[in-house]
Amino acid sequence: MADPSKTPTLLIAFLIPLHGCSAEYRAERLLWHAQQRAQAVMDDPAGAAEEQAVAAMAALEQVISKARGSRAAAQAQLALGSIAARRNQLAQAREAYETAVRNHSQFPDLAYAARAALLTIYAAQHDQAALIAMYRELMVSQPWSGAGLDAPLAIARAVAQRHSAEEASAAYQAAVKHYEKLINEAPSMAQVLLAKGQMVAAYEGLGQWERAMALLKELAAAERGVNRPVVLLKMAQLHETRFGEMEQAKALYRQVIDGYAGQPAAWAAAQALARLVPPPASHTAALPELLLFAPPQRRGTSAHVE
Repeated sequence: MADPSKTPTLLIAFLIPLHGCSAEYRAERLLWHAQQRAQAVMDDPAGAAEEQAVAAMAALEQVISKARGSRAAAQAQLALGSIAARRNQLAQAREAYETAVRNHSQFPDLAYAARAALLTIYAAQHDQAALIAMYRELMVSQPWSGAGLDAPLAIARAVAQRHSAEEASAAYQAAVKHYEKLINEAPSMAQVLLAKGQMVAAYEGLGQWERAMALLKELAAAERGVNRPVVLLKMAQLHETRFGEMEQAKALYRQVIDGYAGQPAAWAAAQALARLVPPPASHTAALPELLLFAPPQRRGTSAHVE
Protein backbone atom coordinates (compact mmCIF):
# COMPACT_ATOMS: atom_id res chain seq x y z
CA MET A 1 0.00 0.00 0.00
CA ALA A 2 1.34 3.40 -0.98
CA ASP A 3 2.47 5.72 1.77
CA PRO A 4 -0.01 8.67 1.74
CA SER A 5 2.62 10.96 3.15
CA LYS A 6 4.54 10.84 -0.15
CA THR A 7 1.60 11.83 -2.37
CA PRO A 8 1.65 15.61 -1.72
CA THR A 9 5.37 15.66 -2.45
CA LEU A 10 4.82 13.99 -5.80
CA LEU A 11 1.99 16.38 -6.66
CA ILE A 12 4.13 19.39 -5.80
CA ALA A 13 7.00 18.00 -7.85
CA PHE A 14 4.75 17.85 -10.91
CA LEU A 15 2.90 21.09 -10.28
CA ILE A 16 6.01 23.26 -9.94
CA PRO A 17 7.32 22.71 -13.47
CA LEU A 18 3.81 22.92 -14.92
CA HIS A 19 3.25 26.24 -13.19
CA GLY A 20 6.63 27.48 -14.43
CA CYS A 21 5.88 26.47 -18.02
CA SER A 22 2.48 28.16 -17.79
CA ALA A 23 4.02 31.43 -16.60
CA GLU A 24 6.62 31.30 -19.35
CA TYR A 25 3.95 30.55 -21.93
CA ARG A 26 1.82 33.47 -20.78
CA ALA A 27 4.82 35.78 -20.94
CA GLU A 28 5.63 34.65 -24.48
CA ARG A 29 2.03 35.13 -25.56
CA LEU A 30 1.99 38.63 -24.13
CA LEU A 31 5.23 39.37 -25.95
CA TRP A 32 3.91 37.97 -29.22
CA HIS A 33 0.84 40.19 -29.12
CA ALA A 34 2.97 43.22 -28.25
CA GLN A 35 5.36 42.45 -31.09
CA GLN A 36 2.48 42.40 -33.57
CA ARG A 37 1.62 45.95 -32.54
CA ALA A 38 5.23 47.04 -32.57
CA GLN A 39 6.07 45.60 -35.99
CA ALA A 40 4.08 48.16 -37.96
CA VAL A 41 5.87 50.97 -36.15
CA MET A 42 9.26 49.33 -36.69
CA ASP A 43 8.59 48.78 -40.40
CA ASP A 44 7.55 52.38 -41.05
CA PRO A 45 8.55 54.60 -38.10
CA ALA A 46 8.03 57.81 -40.05
CA GLY A 47 4.64 56.82 -41.45
CA ALA A 48 3.19 55.18 -38.34
CA ALA A 49 0.58 57.23 -36.52
CA GLU A 50 1.41 58.48 -33.05
CA GLU A 51 -1.47 56.38 -31.70
CA GLN A 52 0.12 53.25 -33.16
CA ALA A 53 3.42 53.97 -31.47
CA VAL A 54 1.76 54.73 -28.13
CA ALA A 55 -0.27 51.51 -28.32
CA ALA A 56 2.78 49.44 -29.22
CA MET A 57 4.83 50.85 -26.37
CA ALA A 58 1.96 50.35 -23.92
CA ALA A 59 1.72 46.70 -24.97
CA LEU A 60 5.46 46.21 -24.47
CA GLU A 61 5.35 47.90 -21.07
CA GLN A 62 2.54 45.52 -20.09
CA VAL A 63 4.84 42.57 -20.86
CA ILE A 64 7.55 44.11 -18.69
CA SER A 65 5.21 44.65 -15.74
CA LYS A 66 3.30 41.36 -15.95
CA ALA A 67 6.25 39.09 -16.76
CA ARG A 68 8.82 40.76 -14.56
CA GLY A 69 12.21 39.03 -14.58
CA SER A 70 11.43 36.86 -17.60
CA ARG A 71 13.24 36.72 -20.92
CA ALA A 72 10.07 38.02 -22.56
CA ALA A 73 10.25 41.12 -20.36
CA ALA A 74 13.88 41.68 -21.37
CA GLN A 75 12.94 41.34 -25.04
CA ALA A 76 10.10 43.81 -24.57
CA GLN A 77 12.49 46.28 -22.95
CA LEU A 78 14.81 46.00 -25.95
CA ALA A 79 11.87 46.50 -28.29
CA LEU A 80 10.99 49.75 -26.49
CA GLY A 81 14.49 50.97 -27.20
CA SER A 82 14.30 49.89 -30.81
CA ILE A 83 11.02 51.72 -31.44
CA ALA A 84 12.38 54.92 -29.90
CA ALA A 85 15.64 54.64 -31.86
CA ARG A 86 13.82 54.04 -35.14
CA ARG A 87 11.73 57.14 -34.45
CA ASN A 88 14.94 59.07 -33.73
CA GLN A 89 13.96 59.62 -30.12
CA LEU A 90 17.47 59.09 -28.84
CA ALA A 91 16.88 60.14 -25.23
CA GLN A 92 14.01 57.66 -24.85
CA ALA A 93 15.98 54.94 -26.64
CA ARG A 94 18.94 55.52 -24.38
CA GLU A 95 16.79 55.24 -21.27
CA ALA A 96 15.17 52.02 -22.52
CA TYR A 97 18.46 50.34 -23.40
CA GLU A 98 20.13 51.43 -20.18
CA THR A 99 17.18 49.94 -18.28
CA ALA A 100 17.65 46.69 -20.22
CA VAL A 101 21.31 46.54 -19.20
CA ARG A 102 20.50 47.39 -15.58
CA ASN A 103 17.50 45.11 -15.07
CA HIS A 104 18.10 42.16 -17.38
CA SER A 105 21.77 41.26 -17.09
CA GLN A 106 20.75 37.64 -16.38
CA PHE A 107 20.29 37.30 -20.16
CA PRO A 108 23.82 37.98 -21.50
CA ASP A 109 22.86 37.94 -25.18
CA LEU A 110 20.09 40.51 -24.69
CA ALA A 111 22.23 42.65 -22.39
CA TYR A 112 24.94 42.62 -25.07
CA ALA A 113 22.41 43.71 -27.71
CA ALA A 114 21.41 46.61 -25.47
CA ARG A 115 25.03 47.62 -24.88
CA ALA A 116 25.79 47.46 -28.60
CA ALA A 117 22.78 49.68 -29.32
CA LEU A 118 23.91 52.13 -26.64
CA LEU A 119 27.29 52.49 -28.37
CA THR A 120 25.49 53.85 -31.43
CA ILE A 121 23.32 56.17 -29.37
CA TYR A 122 26.20 57.54 -27.29
CA ALA A 123 28.14 58.22 -30.49
CA ALA A 124 25.14 59.99 -32.05
CA GLN A 125 24.78 62.11 -28.92
CA HIS A 126 28.54 62.86 -28.90
CA ASP A 127 28.70 61.59 -25.33
CA GLN A 128 32.32 60.47 -25.34
CA ALA A 129 32.45 59.77 -21.60
CA ALA A 130 29.48 57.39 -21.79
CA LEU A 131 30.83 55.83 -24.98
CA ILE A 132 34.23 55.07 -23.44
CA ALA A 133 32.61 53.81 -20.23
CA MET A 134 30.45 51.38 -22.20
CA TYR A 135 33.43 50.13 -24.21
CA ARG A 136 35.30 49.54 -20.93
CA GLU A 137 32.30 47.63 -19.62
CA LEU A 138 32.27 45.43 -22.71
CA MET A 139 35.99 44.74 -22.36
CA VAL A 140 35.22 43.16 -18.99
CA SER A 141 31.77 41.64 -19.45
CA GLN A 142 32.10 40.25 -23.00
CA PRO A 143 35.71 40.59 -24.16
CA TRP A 144 35.37 38.11 -27.03
CA SER A 145 32.26 39.67 -28.54
CA GLY A 146 32.62 41.85 -31.62
CA ALA A 147 32.24 45.10 -29.73
CA GLY A 148 34.27 43.77 -26.81
CA LEU A 149 37.20 42.91 -29.07
CA ASP A 150 37.07 46.28 -30.78
CA ALA A 151 36.66 48.19 -27.51
CA PRO A 152 40.34 48.93 -26.74
CA LEU A 153 40.88 50.28 -30.25
CA ALA A 154 37.64 52.26 -30.17
CA ILE A 155 38.72 53.87 -26.91
CA ALA A 156 42.14 54.71 -28.35
CA ARG A 157 40.59 56.23 -31.48
CA ALA A 158 38.21 58.32 -29.37
CA VAL A 159 41.09 59.57 -27.21
CA ALA A 160 43.17 60.36 -30.29
CA GLN A 161 40.39 62.54 -31.70
CA ARG A 162 40.06 64.80 -28.66
CA HIS A 163 43.19 64.51 -26.56
CA SER A 164 46.95 64.91 -26.81
CA ALA A 165 49.29 62.65 -28.73
CA GLU A 166 50.69 61.38 -25.44
CA GLU A 167 47.25 60.38 -24.20
CA ALA A 168 46.47 58.70 -27.52
CA SER A 169 49.74 56.77 -27.35
CA ALA A 170 48.94 55.64 -23.82
CA ALA A 171 45.51 54.44 -24.99
CA TYR A 172 47.01 52.41 -27.83
CA GLN A 173 49.60 50.94 -25.45
CA ALA A 174 46.76 49.94 -23.12
CA ALA A 175 45.09 48.27 -26.10
CA VAL A 176 48.23 46.25 -26.81
CA LYS A 177 48.40 45.10 -23.19
CA HIS A 178 44.73 44.13 -23.24
CA TYR A 179 45.19 42.02 -26.38
CA GLU A 180 48.30 40.41 -24.92
CA LYS A 181 46.21 39.40 -21.91
CA LEU A 182 43.49 38.00 -24.14
CA ILE A 183 46.04 36.01 -26.13
CA ASN A 184 47.45 34.49 -22.95
CA GLU A 185 43.97 33.56 -21.73
CA ALA A 186 42.42 32.55 -25.06
CA PRO A 187 40.73 29.14 -24.89
CA SER A 188 41.35 28.37 -28.57
CA MET A 189 43.74 29.16 -31.41
CA ALA A 190 40.88 30.83 -33.28
CA GLN A 191 40.55 33.36 -30.49
CA VAL A 192 44.32 33.88 -30.37
CA LEU A 193 44.14 34.86 -34.04
CA LEU A 194 41.24 37.21 -33.36
CA ALA A 195 43.22 39.05 -30.71
CA LYS A 196 46.35 39.19 -32.87
CA GLY A 197 44.35 40.68 -35.72
CA GLN A 198 43.20 43.46 -33.40
CA MET A 199 46.72 43.96 -32.07
CA VAL A 200 47.93 44.76 -35.60
CA ALA A 201 45.75 47.88 -35.56
CA ALA A 202 47.00 48.80 -32.08
CA TYR A 203 50.62 48.66 -33.26
CA GLU A 204 49.69 50.77 -36.27
CA GLY A 205 48.17 53.34 -33.94
CA LEU A 206 51.51 53.48 -32.14
CA GLY A 207 53.45 53.72 -35.41
CA GLN A 208 55.20 50.44 -34.61
CA TRP A 209 55.19 49.20 -38.19
CA GLU A 210 57.75 46.42 -37.73
CA ARG A 211 55.69 44.82 -34.96
CA ALA A 212 52.53 45.18 -37.03
CA MET A 213 54.26 43.47 -39.96
CA ALA A 214 55.58 40.65 -37.77
CA LEU A 215 52.06 39.91 -36.54
CA LEU A 216 50.67 40.04 -40.08
CA LYS A 217 53.23 37.46 -41.14
CA GLU A 218 52.11 35.21 -38.28
CA LEU A 219 48.52 35.58 -39.40
CA ALA A 220 49.41 34.90 -43.04
CA ALA A 221 51.11 31.67 -41.98
CA ALA A 222 48.02 30.38 -40.15
CA GLU A 223 46.34 27.46 -41.89
CA ARG A 224 42.82 28.63 -41.07
CA GLY A 225 40.91 31.23 -39.10
CA VAL A 226 42.17 34.34 -40.89
CA ASN A 227 41.00 36.45 -43.79
CA ARG A 228 44.12 35.77 -45.83
CA PRO A 229 43.53 38.18 -48.75
CA VAL A 230 43.01 41.05 -46.30
CA VAL A 231 46.14 40.10 -44.38
CA LEU A 232 48.21 40.01 -47.59
CA LEU A 233 46.68 43.31 -48.72
CA LYS A 234 47.59 44.94 -45.41
CA MET A 235 51.16 43.61 -45.69
CA ALA A 236 51.42 45.06 -49.20
CA GLN A 237 50.15 48.42 -47.99
CA LEU A 238 52.74 48.53 -45.21
CA HIS A 239 55.54 47.64 -47.65
CA GLU A 240 54.37 50.44 -49.93
CA THR A 241 53.48 53.24 -47.52
CA ARG A 242 55.63 52.62 -44.43
CA PHE A 243 58.76 50.85 -45.63
CA GLY A 244 59.01 52.16 -49.20
CA GLU A 245 59.57 48.61 -50.45
CA MET A 246 57.74 48.83 -53.76
CA GLU A 247 58.78 45.51 -55.25
CA GLN A 248 57.55 43.58 -52.21
CA ALA A 249 54.34 45.58 -52.32
CA LYS A 250 53.79 44.85 -56.02
CA ALA A 251 54.42 41.13 -55.50
CA LEU A 252 51.88 40.95 -52.69
CA TYR A 253 49.30 42.97 -54.60
CA ARG A 254 49.68 40.54 -57.54
CA GLN A 255 49.35 37.58 -55.16
CA VAL A 256 46.04 38.93 -53.88
CA ILE A 257 44.78 39.66 -57.41
CA ASP A 258 45.75 36.22 -58.76
CA GLY A 259 44.67 34.19 -55.76
CA TYR A 260 41.47 35.90 -54.68
CA ALA A 261 39.80 37.26 -57.81
CA GLY A 262 36.36 38.70 -57.23
CA GLN A 263 36.91 39.50 -53.58
CA PRO A 264 37.00 43.10 -52.28
CA ALA A 265 40.67 42.75 -51.30
CA ALA A 266 41.54 41.76 -54.87
CA TRP A 267 39.79 44.81 -56.27
CA ALA A 268 41.64 47.07 -53.81
CA ALA A 269 44.93 45.37 -54.71
CA ALA A 270 44.26 45.94 -58.42
CA GLN A 271 43.70 49.62 -57.80
CA ALA A 272 46.92 49.89 -55.81
CA LEU A 273 48.92 48.01 -58.42
CA ALA A 274 47.56 50.20 -61.21
CA ARG A 275 48.73 53.22 -59.24
CA LEU A 276 52.23 51.77 -58.80
CA VAL A 277 52.51 50.50 -62.37
CA PRO A 278 50.56 53.01 -64.51
CA PRO A 279 49.97 51.83 -68.10
CA PRO A 280 51.03 53.90 -71.10
CA ALA A 281 48.38 56.45 -72.05
CA SER A 282 47.69 54.65 -75.34
CA HIS A 283 47.44 51.20 -73.74
CA THR A 284 44.62 51.41 -71.24
CA ALA A 285 43.82 47.78 -72.03
CA ALA A 286 46.89 46.87 -69.98
CA LEU A 287 45.02 47.73 -66.77
CA PRO A 288 44.41 44.74 -64.54
CA GLU A 289 41.26 42.95 -65.58
CA LEU A 290 39.68 43.46 -62.16
CA LEU A 291 39.48 47.21 -62.80
CA LEU A 292 36.99 46.57 -65.62
CA PHE A 293 34.41 45.66 -63.03
CA ALA A 294 32.60 47.79 -60.49
CA PRO A 295 33.81 47.28 -56.94
CA PRO A 296 31.87 44.57 -55.10
CA GLN A 297 29.65 45.42 -52.17
CA ARG A 298 31.78 46.18 -49.13
CA ARG A 299 32.02 43.29 -46.72
CA GLY A 300 34.00 42.73 -43.50
CA THR A 301 37.64 43.73 -43.87
CA SER A 302 38.98 42.59 -40.54
CA ALA A 303 42.30 40.82 -40.77
CA HIS A 304 41.16 38.04 -38.48
CA VAL A 305 37.81 36.67 -39.65
CA GLU A 306 37.66 34.14 -42.38
